[in-house]
Amino acid sequence: MGASRDEIEASIRRLCASGDWSAAATEALRGYGPEVLGFLHAALGNQADARDAFSLFSESLWRGLPTMRWQSSFRTWAYALARAALGRVHRDPARRGRIVRLSPTLEDALPAGPARTVTHPHQRSEVKAHVRRLRLALDPDDQAILTLRVDRGMSWRDIAIVMAGEEAPETDIARQSASLRKRFERLKVRLMGLMQVDGLRAEPHA
Repeated sequence: MGASRDEIEASIRRLCASGDWSAAATEALRGYGPEVLGFLHAALGNQADARDAFSLFSESLWRGLPTMRWQSSFRTWAYALARAALGRVHRDPARRGRIVRLSPTLEDALPAGPARTVTHPHQRSEVKAHVRRLRLALDPDDQAILTLRVDRGMSWRDIAIVMAGEEAPETDIARQSASLRKRFERLKVRLMGLMQVDGLRAEPHA
């Protein structure tokens, strides 16, 4: 059985406190790499693009560790970096499919692929597959909100940090949290409406 999330967080923080950035990055990628790669795969739709974005994410993690402010969990901070990597890939289509080479340390920690780490039982039904197709048609921010809330179970504060960045003032985080809740409710209504149009009755997970 793998380490718990609390154990992963404590280990990363201890290594950062000792200044062992290489070990901290490796621990972070081993602990959170598979779920972050799954997040990127869900947003980009194929493994090659997801690994390209994951490479960008990994480099940002490596460079950012010494200046992390620890105003959130490491996991939340990692998702903020992953979302920034997604933005870079979306803004530069020429990057897609072009893998950025990592240092040997990061390559060793890189997950092999998302398929076995992100497939949940509820995603195998026809209805859930249809919901996934509907979600993929949403804009990237809406997709991120649904994934982080529904699939990753994040609090609204953590999602606000992912969307706004760890450097955002606390007042902005609180305001963003409230806004995200409302946006999420509108997304659920929209998805339900699309499902009903397609003759499906099951409610999307929320």
